[in-house]
Amino acid sequence: MNETSLAYVLVALSYLLPEADYFAHQLKLSCPSPLQRTNLSEIGVSGGKERLLGLVATTNYAFAFTETGVIHSVIRLNPKQYPREYFDRLAQQHSDVGPKEAYQLATQWLAAVDIDMDQLRRRYRHRIDYPKLDKPVTVESPEGRTKRTRIVPRFDITWNDTQSSIYRGKPYAVEVVVVGPSKELASLDIGDTSLSKRPSLRIPGEAVLMELPNEPFTNLWARRELSVTNVFGLLRTSTAYQAVMLRRMLDEANWTLRQLGLPSEGQVSASDLNESFVVPPAFGFRGCLRGKDSFFKFDKQGKLAYAFHTPPRRPGQDLDGYYEEMSHRPMLVDSNSVVTLATGWLRAIRVDVEAINRISKPVVTRYVFTNRQGKRQPSHIWWISWWDHAAGKPIVSVQVDGTNRNPDRIEIFETTYVLRDGIAITNADELMAVPDPSPQRDPLQPHLNVPANSLMETHQ
Repeated sequence: MNETSLAYVLVALSYLLPEADYFAHQLKLSCPSPLQRTNLSEIGVSGGKERLLGLVATTNYAFAFTETGVIHSVIRLNPKQYPREYFDRLAQQHSDVGPKEAYQLATQWLAAVDIDMDQLRRRYRHRIDYPKLDKPVTVESPEGRTKRTRIVPRFDITWNDTQSSIYRGKPYAVEVVVVGPSKELASLDIGDTSLSKRPSLRIPGEAVLMELPNEPFTNLWARRELSVTNVFGLLRTSTAYQAVMLRRMLDEANWTLRQLGLPSEGQVSASDLNESFVVPPAFGFRGCLRGKDSFFKFDKQGKLAYAFHTPPRRPGQDLDGYYEEMSHRPMLVDSNSVVTLATGWLRAIRVDVEAINRISKPVVTRYVFTNRQGKRQPSHIWWISWWDHAAGKPIVSVQVDGTNRNPDRIEIFETTYVLRDGIAITNADELMAVPDPSPQRDPLQPHLNVPANSLMETHQ
């Protein structure tokens, strides 16, 4: 993953914290609200390449998120103590909760956080485990009745299939641990996250946020001012400015597609977008947009820094399955022709290839993936890269689809080699001062705020 910027962390938390608060509310946890930064004892956010990992902890509960921003673990944080001492103490406490009642609590909690209970019961069988002491202890009920027992009322309810599959490194699809005497949740772990009906969390503008400087956001972090209002206030852009930037980015994206010789049906329109992002002009003319099968990113100078365009995968097809299918198609390139294709595309979008070649020669590699048989196999993707070895950093890379001789993606790390002028809005401050005609649906995503008819003309 990329080094995570403060801007990304703060925006990501504005999505993660409400989700943690939702779980805390639905599970009726006795913990302070995760929405209040001062209630948090630990924060961890890591992102990049459309993945979001997170951990937020209050004084007594921690919430862990998967790569898609879905909570997979909730765990009560106990004071440091030896398990034997904890079990001995717990075993001496009266509990109205036995295995049957613990199972009922576990299923109620799972349903409350939107686990598909029908699928859980259909696909997995459950079992209930609990510790036992070596010797029985005497337990007294509130009514004064006593009994001797070896059972420690801490019930571990797990669901798994008959093959004892492994999920996220755990030998169960779901686990819930119930503390009997207090009827509290000790932990909830969702190994098979396909059971969760909670929406995945995707951070708009991740690729741009990752590149923003930390300084403007340092005070919000140091002062623990993590409210959505404060974070989004620094990133706010007017609808008028969004309209102009969005139109200019669309123009540049479609110019790029034409220059690369891609089919006209691949042209991007506002109605195709499922992500867009721009920053205030104080951060430069940075932005990005994502269509059905394409993604474009622009740097501080408004120059194209990343272009991605690929044929869509079949519905439900995972990436490894896609690579395996494509690897069986005829290969139309070799290590020489891919360099010719890559340099031709770079020249077409006005990258100074001659200047780059004076610094570095292209290196050709072929992406290798693990097939269904567990063997490493060359894919249909060829990767051509140029490096500034003296500076120890890449200059540009191109990925070629060898089955159709089309560019898969182009990443320009050093946009000083881009000869085409970047996006520049000369009246940016004036546009930023224009009042929004209506409340923005999503302040971070222009395509959700800008009326379609305003994209028919470019304001400059």
